Amino acid sequence: MTFKKLADSLSPTRVGVLGFLIICIVHGFYVWFLAVDVPMWDQWDAEAEWYKRIVDGSFDFSSLVAPHNEHRIAFTRFFNGLIFKLLGGWSPLFLIYAQIPLIAIAVGFLCAWSFKFAGNRNFLAVAFTLLAFTAPYSWANILSAFQNQFYFMILLGLLLIYLAAISERRWVLMGTAVSSFILPCTMAGGIGVLAVLMGVLILRILKAREGRLIPIFALLIVAGAFVLHAMNMVRVPGHAPLHAQNLTEFIIAFAKLLGWPEFPIGFLLWAVIIIHIGRWLYRLESFKRMFRDLSPQQRFSLALIAWCAFNAAATAYARVHADLTSARYQQSFALIVPTFFITIASFNVLDLKPRIFHVGSILLFVGLAIKTGKELPHMSASVADTRFARAAIAEAVKQDNFALLKAKDRDGKVGYFNAERIWGQIMDPRLRDRHLWLGGASSK
Repeated sequence: MTFKKLADSLSPTRVGVLGFLIICIVHGFYVWFLAVDVPMWDQWDAEAEWYKRIVDGSFDFSSLVAPHNEHRIAFTRFFNGLIFKLLGGWSPLFLIYAQIPLIAIAVGFLCAWSFKFAGNRNFLAVAFTLLAFTAPYSWANILSAFQNQFYFMILLGLLLIYLAAISERRWVLMGTAVSSFILPCTMAGGIGVLAVLMGVLILRILKAREGRLIPIFALLIVAGAFVLHAMNMVRVPGHAPLHAQNLTEFIIAFAKLLGWPEFPIGFLLWAVIIIHIGRWLYRLESFKRMFRDLSPQQRFSLALIAWCAFNAAATAYARVHADLTSARYQQSFALIVPTFFITIASFNVLDLKPRIFHVGSILLFVGLAIKTGKELPHMSASVADTRFARAAIAEAVKQDNFALLKAKDRDGKVGYFNAERIWGQIMDPRLRDRHLWLGGASSK
């Protein structure tokens, strides 16, 4: 089959399914060879406490949406709790496998939309989108059973933004608006999607040829969701020192993140995006035409741009004095890759010469490779620490000897958490016979 025949046989749906399968296979490959069946970080605290509620029946809606640090992670609690109930116990490794389809569905959508909207560069757009979400620089999400809140935020955010920007059906638009209430229950960053949705709906209202009544109602609903969640945002006093303390710190951190995947490659992506949109605006005869001529695809492109900028700005403000470029944030930043290709096709006013585009593609590939290279040592160290923790905990439980676990504590932590807390959760009567990752050793 020739390339042309292959291209003609493909559709956005088929490309989306292919993208879904590729992500499942590649992420499954990482998990098979690198993931360790042991709880880590907040799993020992927040997740274990949630499982205790499930065991003793004390969970309710309030506990489901209760804050976890700055976030409300109801989707993560429900998903993890459902797996816990189905298995009859706690298996972090099984949960890691189970959450792979979440990010795979999101990337499948991105591949389908890139193929549909990226014009004659759609194959390149799909290839780079897959590369951006299969590269192991996001290992902290791929190999952890407690980071699927990022998956839920990306998946639901993308879906609702797409429907709000593209769909012409009234019931879909209203359903999207009503569904917006659940977004900040994925992560605090979900409130950024609410802001983007309001912007999209305003653009629809300003489009003179569209019926305005339904978009106005939808806007009011989303605005209500935004106000509700803004009033109930969680502020953790202990995290205040991590925030940007002044405008200069914020701007420097924001610029650093806009340079993703590697300075200055990210700035080149953003520069091309801004030039395309600016040139499109310049060619309009009047300001009013900006709203009248804006297509659904262009609305979608602008919404993606706004969301990428919000993700960078929120991280720059909240984590400038901490893990600003932590691996767990990388998939949110990677959204700029499909956004770039969709935007330059949506606002196709510059005839980029093939050589220029080829050079840009090479630079993007190099940037992703450099980002991966920088993260690989951290990933290797994390895997080694996790394996050490798994072995130390299993041996201590087998001998029923906390002193043995404490003796292997490294600077107050076994792998990723305090030895006393780990032992307390393992020996807690509500969880003692439910640690499947220990092979039942904790029930002895």
